Amino acid sequence: MQAKLTVLGSSAAVPSNNRHLSAHLLEMHGHSLLFDCGEATQFQLLKFKKNINRIEYIFITHLHGDHFYGLVGLLSTMNMKNRNRSLTVFGPKGLQEAVDVSFAVSKMELAFSLSIHIIEPEGRKLIVDDDDFKVFAFPLKHSIPTYGYLLKAKKAMRNIKKEFANSHLHIENTWFARIKAGEDYVNSKGEVISNDEITISPKIPPSYAYCSDTAFLPQLASWVSEVGLLYHESTYLHQDEDKAALRLHSTAKQAAHIAKMAKAKQLLLGHFSGRYKDVSPFEEQAAEVFDNVILAQDGMEITID
Repeated sequence: MQAKLTVLGSSAAVPSNNRHLSAHLLEMHGHSLLFDCGEATQFQLLKFKKNINRIEYIFITHLHGDHFYGLVGLLSTMNMKNRNRSLTVFGPKGLQEAVDVSFAVSKMELAFSLSIHIIEPEGRKLIVDDDDFKVFAFPLKHSIPTYGYLLKAKKAMRNIKKEFANSHLHIENTWFARIKAGEDYVNSKGEVISNDEITISPKIPPSYAYCSDTAFLPQLASWVSEVGLLYHESTYLHQDEDKAALRLHSTAKQAAHIAKMAKAKQLLLGHFSGRYKDVSPFEEQAAEVFDNVILAQDGMEITID
């Protein structure tokens, strides 16, 4: 199973000509999940040829405008495009009221089912348990209640070795399902054949963490431990660490320290302050701490194996 991440917005606070506001789209095994929904997210989805009515879940980190002002517009467009499947949205306290007020003043009624779930986790908490994946939420450290999200695909079934399958064509079909699930095989003579001898372990399933606006938070590393792709905000460069601390944001180096402590496979940096016209120093500074660093760019697609 593979997952594909599309960066829809990589700017902090205000957009620029080539960087929109925070939003990531994750597509995996027929599922489509949106993380944050800054203003004009729907335009980015259109630009990068994404079907908005395939989105099943939306995860809002916090109620600063650059992370959720695009939500009501996206919901409205879904409605006008005759969406008929349900949509589930997670976010902090106040999100329901913000959506309700917008709907009330515009007299908009949705033709599809919308469920908004308010989250207030104190540690890492399971919020979605789908057949193919789980999503956890956890607190970040920012100026208003803010939460990060971790998606972990579920383990695939084990692969039966060809030699065993070819030499046991006449066993009951139910055995193959049991073996794929990890059970040892017992033949007609009562002999037990270890599952490890007749199967191959599947690949480690993909995982992705979305950590938006936050000050340096060491506890975060344990909540996203060994994640395949870690997105961590890096609003500032190291020389502006004092500004990051004052505004409860992170630097590129701090994000890299979290990735290193978490033993992440890849680190994706984004949410760059508009004060920096050249963002290449973000990669340079992070690379001093962590090897596998990517700088977010709008429209970028990343495969998570």
